[in-house]
Amino acid sequence: MYEDFGSVLLATLGIVTLILLTYFAGKWYTRSMGIAASGAHIRILDRVMLGRSSSILIIDIDGTQYLIGAGDQRIEILKEFDQPVVIDTGITASNKFKEYMRSYLSKGKDS
Repeated sequence: MYEDFGSVLLATLGIVTLILLTYFAGKWYTRSMGIAASGAHIRILDRVMLGRSSSILIIDIDGTQYLIGAGDQRIEILKEFDQPVVIDTGITASNKFKEYMRSYLSKGKDS
């Protein structure tokens, strides 16, 4: 009886481990891809989802930036920017918290 329980427990732990590994691998993959895969000459600078299948994007093509509307059936240039758009990549509140925790934990290791 206990042998059956052990094998069921082991199988359950294996499945849970596989699910967790898949989850973390997916998170790593999406983080490494950024907003979307960029090419050598085209970069997606920012994206706002408007619905399930529509979004507005700011893209950079060899130094020229465009505001683009994209949906299931159509992609349209809404505006070509005269001056480059500066995307604010400043430290957010969550990044400040992460930095605080890193400095706090590193102080504890030094002592």
